[in-house]
Amino acid sequence: TEFPAVHSRAEHQARMAGYLAAGEERARAIGNRGPVRFDAEGKLHPDIVAAYWRHGFYIFEGVVGADECRREQQRGRR
Repeated sequence: TEFPAVHSRAEHQARMAGYLAAGEERARAIGNRGPVRFDAEGKLHPDIVAAYWRHGFYIFEGVVGADECRREQQRGRR
């Protein structure tokens, strides 16, 4: 049986950084993330709905601000 190569902590971090960057790039290329958009009737934009049905999820960006995230994190620590 062959064992995987053992890497130093720095080598592992460098490899992981590349792996994570490639994954983030692929995730952004899918087309299932962005701001909340609505059509003229106030319904969720059809592009968002289509992306949701195609991928099974949609990532809304910019919905929750940084201040609100910090407040919720602090609440969770209590």
